Amino acid sequence: MNRRINQIFTGLIAISTLVSVALLWKFNFILTVVLVVLAILMLLMNKSKQEIKTFIICAFFGAMAEAFAISFCVWTYGNPSFIGIPI
Repeated sequence: MNRRINQIFTGLIAISTLVSVALLWKFNFILTVVLVVLAILMLLMNKSKQEIKTFIICAFFGAMAEAFAISFCVWTYGNPSFIGIPI
């Protein structure tokens, strides 16, 4: 894919992510599905194996850190659905 077109699509996906969170934060399951689809689109556009590995590792450890912090009441969410975390 042309580098410039790739940059435009990446920007559109980033904006879509922010808009999705702003509009769908009350609907945890729908928001999760939308964000997963956007993440998959982003990974398919940039087919670097290193980028995919980094994404998966960060997603795993980020989720673990989030669950750990929530379990110690470091912060809370206004719309939790599973052990205090919006899913």
